Amino acid sequence: MPFQRRKHASPEVDFLRQACTMLGRMAVSFSQGSFLSLSAGGFHRLAYLDWGAPAASHVVVCVHGLSRNGRDFDFLARELARDCRVVCPDVVGRGDSDWLADKSDYTFSTYRTDAAALIARITAPATPVRLGTLRGPFRDGRFRCGCMCR
Repeated sequence: MPFQRRKHASPEVDFLRQACTMLGRMAVSFSQGSFLSLSAGGFHRLAYLDWGAPAASHVVVCVHGLSRNGRDFDFLARELARDCRVVCPDVVGRGDSDWLADKSDYTFSTYRTDAAALIARITAPATPVRLGTLRGPFRDGRFRCGCMCR
């Protein structure tokens, strides 16, 4: 029996239904990450999705428009993640990222600072092991080791 379209569904609805079904069957995974960034009003959490291998030689950053979120790139990210790392942030005030306390902090400067912090985070080499000694106010014995290893 040939494929028959339901009478109530438009071709666009059928296409989206089939695309969503295919998306669920694809085996590329992502992880969710976040970090604190700084605006004029203080710190805020910036969330992002990280697709593909973290050690991939190519990194693609997909940034959404004004009233959107990082999930807009799910289809594209799944395809690109086969060959590179894809990072899709939720711009501050959107998706899973924090809202700013003062609406006047939603400025190009805030977005630029967040983008720079994200790029620094995803392109930094592996986290170094930090060793040190504690002096001054830390001599009271609360900290017995200056090691801040993971």
